[in-house]
Amino acid sequence: MKGLIWGLYAAFFVLMGVTYYVARTVNDGLVEHHYYEKSLEFFSKKQTQGTMRSETSFPDCEIDRGLCSKKTGRTEVNFAITPKPVRAMEELEFHLVVSPDPRLTTGLTINLGMPGMHMGKNQILLGRNPDGTYTGKGVIPRCPSGRKLWKATVQLPKEGEVSFTFNVTY
Repeated sequence: MKGLIWGLYAAFFVLMGVTYYVARTVNDGLVEHHYYEKSLEFFSKKQTQGTMRSETSFPDCEIDRGLCSKKTGRTEVNFAITPKPVRAMEELEFHLVVSPDPRLTTGLTINLGMPGMHMGKNQILLGRNPDGTYTGKGVIPRCPSGRKLWKATVQLPKEGEVSFTFNVTY
């Protein structure tokens, strides 16, 4: 019985030695050297592919400071989000003031997305208030990539669309 156990020990150590030898001498390319640096390079190229840097890197609206304004045609759109600071994964209230007031009966919608990245459909329906403003509630999701730049696009009937890019807080 002792001979069998010693034989199993010997076989185990011989197999371990062969495995170590094969692992040290065979390079089959399964392990990428400097994989972390190469993956950073790959994803940074992927992120900037097909999009302009100014579109994906810089906000044109400092939403945490207050109201943002833009014009499209003869219409001015003022945009705000509360509460401040604007945080992802929290219920937010979106505010629009459109002048001249289009007096829509159905309200307006805001399409939320990230410049240069598809985040799925995220639409906020804004209802018209008696004072002529439009408000609605929604959530800005947290992007798995860690990017914080978001884009809110408002479609105005007969006027086109206006977009605001802004940063959120995580």
